[in-house]
Amino acid sequence: MQAAPDDPPEVLALLEGRARRRLRLIRRGVEHGTWYELEAPTGPADPRAGSTPRAGESADPDLVTRFRADRPLILRGAVPPGAHGDEGLALGEALATGSLPLGQLPPGIAPLLPSDARPDPPRDRARWTTRSEGCALELWAKASLLSDHEDERSWRLRISAGREPEDEGCRDDAVHREVTRLAEALLPGAARIHGTRPIRELVATCVDGEPLFTQSIGYWNAPGGGALLHHDAFDERVEGGQRGVLYTQLAGSTAWLAVSAHELGHEVQAALRTLLTEGEPLGDLERDRAWALASDPEQVLAELALPGCGALGWLVHGGEEFTGRLVDSGHAFVLDAGDAVVLPNHGLTATCFHSVFCASDGPTYAVSSAIRRPGPPPEPVLETVRIGRRRRTRRRSRRRGR
Repeated sequence: MQAAPDDPPEVLALLEGRARRRLRLIRRGVEHGTWYELEAPTGPADPRAGSTPRAGESADPDLVTRFRADRPLILRGAVPPGAHGDEGLALGEALATGSLPLGQLPPGIAPLLPSDARPDPPRDRARWTTRSEGCALELWAKASLLSDHEDERSWRLRISAGREPEDEGCRDDAVHREVTRLAEALLPGAARIHGTRPIRELVATCVDGEPLFTQSIGYWNAPGGGALLHHDAFDERVEGGQRGVLYTQLAGSTAWLAVSAHELGHEVQAALRTLLTEGEPLGDLERDRAWALASDPEQVLAELALPGCGALGWLVHGGEEFTGRLVDSGHAFVLDAGDAVVLPNHGLTATCFHSVFCASDGPTYAVSSAIRRPGPPPEPVLETVRIGRRRRTRRRSRRRGR
């Protein structure tokens, strides 16, 4: 839970006594409050927390329901980090100096060569490209800072193919398989994560088919860094597209907010109504527009789906107050080395928003991979519906729950 600025000393003392750890979260100079991770109660688990059984335990039938509702699935101890955490931290140190240590690349993939392309000049620091016999697009790896903030020390190494951003939503399975092969060669622990049987079985149950993990990113979240609240959805058909993201912590700890788009929309509307009623500042948002958003869930979802959460960015990224609202609603958790989280996606307005903070005294290392269900979309079932004296044929997906 999060301590409030006006909490009396006796409340803070109680929190300090019950807490497993205390985290003061600051991201790019903005205070997001002090979190207390409390000892787990002995009673039933809070259903809002979204914590799943440890990898390898019997599957919970509610997991698929949570996935379809765009809520996070947390896997404690999903992957024993072993040596991959140390190897990942060493890779992060090398990237900070502009180098990419290369081991043996998979058969059919040519050596990586430096590239001068910088699609995002303030953040992009180094880029390498290669070709594969099994891929029609150019493969690449790119090292970038997470932001252009002057004190930014958090890095990511992204593995993908083709043009940026035109091919980011590529739906060619052959391309994605080659991207996966390259990522597993470059990112310590990626191959182990992708091949972990309990993870694969869980994700396969959620997406109703064998998953493909691709477009992987290595993350090095440093103290004071992290990711603003965002989603990973594309403007595309769900069938055959990206179905979510698997994020696995391999070294250090990260603190998270993860919430479905619809639940986030409700929290935003409640916050807007409070600000409007009390006459508080609304950033650059006009009052009439704020009232419209506070009254219409569809408008809120459409605005949140925009880059940076559109006109609502000032609210959701603003700091301690809105962060505390999400924490108090049960949308916060911490990932330690070996833990993972599945972030579902069913489209721009039906996805899992998430925000990340470094929760360690030094750099951390994690691997994030997109989840796809390879193969063509399922064939629709044609059924005839009688409407009065007329018949109309409609398309119905074979997918369960759609």
